[in-house]
Amino acid sequence: MLKNLYLIRHGETLFNQRNIIQGVINAPLVLDGVAQAIHTRKAYFESRNIHYDHVYCSPEGRCIQTTQLLTTLPYTTVIDLHEMCFGKLEGCPVFLAAPVSEFATYYANYGGETLAQVQERMNRALLEIMNKEENENVLVVAHSCANHAFMDYWAPDGKIPGPEALNYVAVLHFQFDTDTQTFALLDIFNDVYAGEDLEEAKATHQALILDPKY
Repeated sequence: MLKNLYLIRHGETLFNQRNIIQGVINAPLVLDGVAQAIHTRKAYFESRNIHYDHVYCSPEGRCIQTTQLLTTLPYTTVIDLHEMCFGKLEGCPVFLAAPVSEFATYYANYGGETLAQVQERMNRALLEIMNKEENENVLVVAHSCANHAFMDYWAPDGKIPGPEALNYVAVLHFQFDTDTQTFALLDIFNDVYAGEDLEEAKATHQALILDPKY
């Protein structure tokens, strides 16, 4: 049986704007982040008449906020979908981030995860999700490095280089084969956000700021 997985990066956050390394620590979506989620909902899901039956997301607040902007369906948080842990470099300026050539193991030197560890838990989480009998078209909201790690595992010849190449609220559309237990990358929606939907986003962003959960 073939199933569809729509794996999405969260919207832009305050730490993203301030160039702060953000893994398992969290910052809320900024106004642009809210608008980016609205844009992806309209330009990808609604314009293509794509529907999903189940929704999952990382437990980080920025992913929960993005999920709520994409859909009104109930969602389930899954711990293994969290962003790559950067150890002692969490919260530091991005100029301390790993050189591209050392990315796979760099953060383990600071108490963080390796790329292989991220791939292992992302595979574990998404295989469990996609093997649920009732899940046929699934929306999952997670993170840049985590999503890129999963894509690199299943589609190493993908056209997007580097761990930061997935734009905010980018969509990776995978097909999952329950017989072979494999994922195939079918499509990438990676729009460069250009300021659309800001007016619609303002009221929603204000509500998120006032929400004590975040």
